[in-house]
Amino acid sequence: MSNIVDKAYLKLRKDEAYKAKYKLKRINIDMITENITKNCWNYNIHYNIILKNSDFVIIKLTGAERTILFKYHKKEKVLLQEYETFLECLNQNDIERGIYITTGVFDEKINKYIDTSFYKKVQKIDGIKFMKKQFSIEQLSFLEYLPQ
Repeated sequence: MSNIVDKAYLKLRKDEAYKAKYKLKRINIDMITENITKNCWNYNIHYNIILKNSDFVIIKLTGAERTILFKYHKKEKVLLQEYETFLECLNQNDIERGIYITTGVFDEKINKYIDTSFYKKVQKIDGIKFMKKQFSIEQLSFLEYLPQ
């Protein structure tokens, strides 16, 4: 159902969505990391940067009630192999929940992917879903994705 809403949103605001996705892809991973770590300091959330390069960052976020694994990925299309690598990282760190944000889209195989060996809950957020929740591209907010 949300897929239909996202497609309708994209058709209605095609130019706006295109500009937002373009700006989103141009944002430096260091800026994303800095934004998240500042929020962690402000809300007393422990963070550990597991892996970071020019295309993605993986951060372990530990709040008072839960721990999550957060991944922000600058990529047009996330493939099944990359998603499975994220699930392995969840398993290695013994984390129950994950958030995977991409500037592009997820491969169709990922949306149909069910692996019974993982009872992990991963929230998958593509570029359009992410931008719909943001007030401004200049000031991205990741508060919604931080653990409590």
